[in-house]
Amino acid sequence: MSYRVCQSKQSFKISHCLFGWGVRTLSAACRASFRQSMALLLFCALFVCTALAAPTLSPRERAQQLLAQMNQQEKIAMVHGYGAHGGTSGYVGFVAGNARLGIPELHLEDGPQGVADGVPDVTAFPSALTVVASWDEELMTRYAAAMAEEQRIKGSNIMLGPMMNIARVPRGGRNFESFGEDPFLAARMAAASVTGIQSVGVMGCAKHFVDNNQENDRTSVSANIDERTQYELYYPAFRAAVKAGVGSIMCSYNRVNDVYACENNVTLNKGLKQDMGFQGFVMSDWGATHSTVLAANAGLDMEMPDHDFFGDALASAVASGAVPQSRLDDMVLRILTAMYSVGIMDTPQTGSLTASALSADHNALARELAATSTVLLQNNNNLLPLQQTSVRSIAVIGDQTMVTGGGSGGVITPYVVTPADGIGGYFTGNRTVNCRFEQDIDYYQAGSPSVPADSKEECCKLCTVRATCNYFTFVPGSPHGVCYLKVTNAGRVAHPGIVSGGCSPYTGPNITYYSGDDLAAAIAGAKAADVAVVVGATSSSEGGDRADLTLGKWDEIIEAVTVAQPRNVVVVRNPGAVLMPWRPQAGAIIAQFMPGQEAGNALADVLFGTVNPSARLPVTFPNDEGETWLLGPQQYPGINKETVYSEQLLVGYKWYDYKGLTPLFPFGHGLSYTTFAYSALSVSGSVSQGGSVMVSFIVTNTGRRAGAEIPQLYVTFPSVANEPPQQLRGFAKLTLDPGASDTVSIQLSADDVSIWNVSTHAWTVMLGRYGVAVGASSRDLRLHGSFVV
Repeated sequence: MSYRVCQSKQSFKISHCLFGWGVRTLSAACRASFRQSMALLLFCALFVCTALAAPTLSPRERAQQLLAQMNQQEKIAMVHGYGAHGGTSGYVGFVAGNARLGIPELHLEDGPQGVADGVPDVTAFPSALTVVASWDEELMTRYAAAMAEEQRIKGSNIMLGPMMNIARVPRGGRNFESFGEDPFLAARMAAASVTGIQSVGVMGCAKHFVDNNQENDRTSVSANIDERTQYELYYPAFRAAVKAGVGSIMCSYNRVNDVYACENNVTLNKGLKQDMGFQGFVMSDWGATHSTVLAANAGLDMEMPDHDFFGDALASAVASGAVPQSRLDDMVLRILTAMYSVGIMDTPQTGSLTASALSADHNALARELAATSTVLLQNNNNLLPLQQTSVRSIAVIGDQTMVTGGGSGGVITPYVVTPADGIGGYFTGNRTVNCRFEQDIDYYQAGSPSVPADSKEECCKLCTVRATCNYFTFVPGSPHGVCYLKVTNAGRVAHPGIVSGGCSPYTGPNITYYSGDDLAAAIAGAKAADVAVVVGATSSSEGGDRADLTLGKWDEIIEAVTVAQPRNVVVVRNPGAVLMPWRPQAGAIIAQFMPGQEAGNALADVLFGTVNPSARLPVTFPNDEGETWLLGPQQYPGINKETVYSEQLLVGYKWYDYKGLTPLFPFGHGLSYTTFAYSALSVSGSVSQGGSVMVSFIVTNTGRRAGAEIPQLYVTFPSVANEPPQQLRGFAKLTLDPGASDTVSIQLSADDVSIWNVSTHAWTVMLGRYGVAVGASSRDLRLHGSFVV
């Protein structure tokens, strides 16, 4: 704004008048202009003061102001994508910005395990189910924030995650992305994840709403489910995400009671927006939009990734009145509100898909996550932790690099620490980094393992910290070179531009790796070693479920090795539940789930006791597939594209409790290198009239090591409620030194003891006596009490 009052050659500035000219000496035109300017200045001053004194507008109010300035074309432009894989943007999803109104572009990228969709130079973190096994909400928040930070570095402002579908089908292809089988645990982890993601200015997208519990036939199958089961088992994680302020939710491919999820009025408008109070926007899964009028009116707010239904077709539908103008305005308002809430509207868009998101801090976090989330399932004769001073030879057998799931949850690993390298790293601390280099020489050996490196010196260090590496070859490249790790310097040939070398001698225990392809050699190596570590792995991916719950070829190898060497440690890398027919002869059993790039280091941390395991199973492990709650094809995979959720609430441990069956390993199970005692249970208070029940007890570390315990609280409802035998309703995590005790208090509110009443379509607390049980797993309950409502 200019504060000059006249622009002609006779004009004067306000400042001239202030310095003694006086208004009377000015021309009439100038005096009038002067008065106008003074009035304008006074108005501006009052406006600024009023703005400073006025309360800050809410994200919704700001969105409403912006919406009022938009024309119809601009509104339509915000409710759809612009081509598969973001058109030319490179992102998996893209919504154009609006320069006139200052609305930034939306860049969408998959991310349940890290930045996905083939994007390089990102951290391959452990999968979500792996971190859920930590039962540590603070750790989940840190994990989610780190992934979102890498999304931001890559230029994405919407992370397509977390994925929170209940692991109803043990074979489910995307279980590794999920939060497990229990709705209470899933809800707590969902809230922690959303909080972490959106804390760095990236919008979360909770998916897939709803009942997307299988990958087989996912685009056509109908999940036929009753109202109570929906609200009590499959809605809670989404409800928690909504309470945590998630900006967007993705509707799923499948049908729900024969209506596609992305045009389902019952689930979207009523369940999500009305009953849960969701204020953000609903986007479709990629290609999951099937209509214009039906989908828009049912509650879908954004079509992805294209505009087949929400482009010109939606504009026409609004013009004809088939879709009300108010509905289009609501769609845009929801999108803008979410963008304001997270900070997308106020933060300059930076980052690029070509930027590197790698960092030493995130590598360290990936290791911490994987180690803290490792579940010790069995430890016969206290075989673990291994003693570094007494172990002189270790046979490492089996899988080396299966550490992630596939599909949109898959991540390009910048490197993978193998089990042998992780174990060897514990014995290379005193090994001198002192390499001898040979310029223009290649120690060529086909199939040598490799890791990224930027110099021959870095390659030297990478070899030195690995007990299985004595020689190396460095091949320069862009953006990173490649370091090939070798046991010998065989295959020495001239090769211009390449540098090879050797490390100082390794003096630690003999660590020998066997792939298992030569089973006789693996058995002989296991027999000769002080201890055998055998790794069996299976994975899964979006687009299809696992064929079975076995470990495939690894079951035979594990069986043979555990028979040959009683001092054995079986390590399982698993996207969900697996069978273990070799359990009787296994010494120790460790479940790593999908541990990510730092898998080998995390394994070694647990094997040698640097990390005392405290993780717990987020899913039940069955003895065989025939004993689960899925009793026939009607329940899974469905008949004629129809699945019936006839098990209702009896999924996972609830089924085993109801049937009185003993699983292979129960929900919530996990061992430690120390022991804990529970005592002094106290149950007080009432959930009536807005109150709460407080359950308190003492946990004592009765062992010789410091360690973390995760006490779990299960509630039994009155019989009139017709609920499963017991349900998780609280947990905590506490770390105690040997001999130390602490009091744990867990509060139960009316929400925790409510059931969904299908008559009133509302949450209801049933009258009667409620049982309370506290312990270390769903099948290791130490203290019992009750309260009455």
